[in-house]
Amino acid sequence: MPTPPTHLTLIGLGPLGSSLALNLKTRPEFQLTGFDFDPTVRQQAAKQNLTHSVENDLRKSVKSADLIVLSTSLDDQREVLSIIGAEMKAGSVVVCCAPLLNLLLQWGNEHLSADRHLIACHVALRPTQLDAPAAADLLTHSLWAMAVSPKCSSAALDAVNALIEAVGGTPYFFDAVEHDSLMSSTEALPALVAHAVWQATSGPAGWREARKIASENFILATEALAEPTVLLHTSEHVVNYLDSVITELQAMRQKLAAGEQADFGKTLAEATAYRARWLNERETGQDASVEPITIEVPTTIGETLQKIFIGRRLSQKRPPTKTP
Repeated sequence: MPTPPTHLTLIGLGPLGSSLALNLKTRPEFQLTGFDFDPTVRQQAAKQNLTHSVENDLRKSVKSADLIVLSTSLDDQREVLSIIGAEMKAGSVVVCCAPLLNLLLQWGNEHLSADRHLIACHVALRPTQLDAPAAADLLTHSLWAMAVSPKCSSAALDAVNALIEAVGGTPYFFDAVEHDSLMSSTEALPALVAHAVWQATSGPAGWREARKIASENFILATEALAEPTVLLHTSEHVVNYLDSVITELQAMRQKLAAGEQADFGKTLAEATAYRARWLNERETGQDASVEPITIEVPTTIGETLQKIFIGRRLSQKRPPTKTP
């Protein structure tokens, strides 16, 4: 008897949700239902046959789902979980995709019963795909940073692992708190530095003329100005990274003031080469710099997960987890 397809519900039909649909719809192992809060997006999805069905009611969209991918904004996900938690069937799993993982795990504990599972994911795309529209291959070489709750079953992990690898991604275990601390340096910190550059250069003195000639370097340096979601939730971590940036800027100022431009130029060249290597590794999915780090976990989790590895592929042999 053939295995029935996995009923996958996509909540949020933006670039991530739509790319999943474009990649998976033709695969017989998945039956797709789409939902978006914007009725225009739902109408377009139905017209384009993006998924096998489009549901207009959030609660109905998840009732028969085995697997749910939630890719709305972080600020909306707590409310969505509060709505769908009671509607999800026993044994089903929701994958919450957002830049911060610890909050998602906390919200899952609030709104999901023990027989419904949540896996928090941050999807990191290839550098050349960051602003790309939805496409079947958008998620090729993507990295899915994953954090799981202690009650998460091995069946839930296997289902999500299979989904990620089906679209060409790589699943990685992360400790949620560690991940969110790192995000404060890679998301919130660049936004603060961009803000500082903007404030320092766009004041009344000189900006009237500088604005006419500001070009690529200035545009790129201020591009990170963005909405402050990550900053608001990780401010305690951002302060430490901000101190490090200030220290680096002071060291650079001292070199320039002392006429040590040669040393400074060498440092910039080394950083440029390192950045180019990192971008290439990210683009090809071959990040050779990642080293596995073992995280100690509480004994209550020890029997189910035992260890979480930062930078270790989920698809590699992993410790036994809780059975469904």
